[in-house]
Amino acid sequence: MNDGGYHRHMVQQALWQAGYSPDDEAKRTGLQSFWAELFEYDVDRGENDQARSYLKAITDPYQIVRLRADKRYRQALLDDSRYTDKDAVTQRYLDYVRAQATAQPRRIAAMHMLAEALRNSGQAAESLAVSDAALAKVNSAPAGQPAFDDLVDNLRWMLDTRAKALSRLGRWDDALYAAQAARDEAERQKKDTASQAINLGEMLYRLERPQEALRAVRDMNENTASPYGMSEVAQVKACAYAQLGDKAKARAATDSLLENPNLDPESVRAALLCMDDKDGLAKIILGRLEDPLTRNYELASNQGYAPRPNLTPFLATMARRLDDVLHRPDVSAALARYGVVESYAITAPDDGVW
Repeated sequence: MNDGGYHRHMVQQALWQAGYSPDDEAKRTGLQSFWAELFEYDVDRGENDQARSYLKAITDPYQIVRLRADKRYRQALLDDSRYTDKDAVTQRYLDYVRAQATAQPRRIAAMHMLAEALRNSGQAAESLAVSDAALAKVNSAPAGQPAFDDLVDNLRWMLDTRAKALSRLGRWDDALYAAQAARDEAERQKKDTASQAINLGEMLYRLERPQEALRAVRDMNENTASPYGMSEVAQVKACAYAQLGDKAKARAATDSLLENPNLDPESVRAALLCMDDKDGLAKIILGRLEDPLTRNYELASNQGYAPRPNLTPFLATMARRLDDVLHRPDVSAALARYGVVESYAITAPDDGVW
């Protein structure tokens, strides 16, 4: 999270000046929130021309959304004609990740990013096709001659992406199987086992299988997961216990999230929606909008994104509850005070805007 700290800004500046660009496409995309923060810093100081120099490194449409949504930065962004057309921004990103996948044929991470972008732009079938093509190469490669150079770090994420594409197509049984495969691959490699176990737990509670969701994360603790990961574990527990009718345990898990609500705001949101605590969620949203450091992340979370297709009944209930909160007079007034809410052809990001 952006804490507004001087040292954070200096690190970002040093990375920019060094031209830092990791080989892993997923990590490269993750840096774009840093460049967006540098843009904000210079706009706040009235140095708009310098600020716009960072835009060349921001291709992720969700980072553009958060700048576009915030009245402090909207005009400085839109003064660059490349960002006036929302659909053109999305298409440029699709073109970019497609080109990266072509240019990096030995990196499954590049294929993973293309599959993610296709899914988020409403092309779930195309996303699945990209995942399946990459996995077919993995499975057909001769022993000792892997199809990609980064399978140890990124095969599990391609399997995870495949699960999400299948869920968008309404193939929930297949999606669950793919999520289990991602978890199994993480355990086989002994790499970030927490993330895939948590993602499996999230899918299980969305399918209203709370006992299985709890079993998926039962081995997670401070020694096996990061503080962020433990926030996601708390989300799974809050939602699973809410489905089981155990209000005390659901509230305890939610309260643990509320001790640091900005560590993982998407998990806070999910837990409060699972609890049907609309007042609690409205309070969180209002607080994040009032805080200059979290404002445009919250604005970006509440845009008019394209609806996700083939929701489970429980996810449909969650969507209705969120819509109720966003249309409360106090919340809608705060959104209008600080930002602009627009319609987008892309779906909301699975893990929030960071």
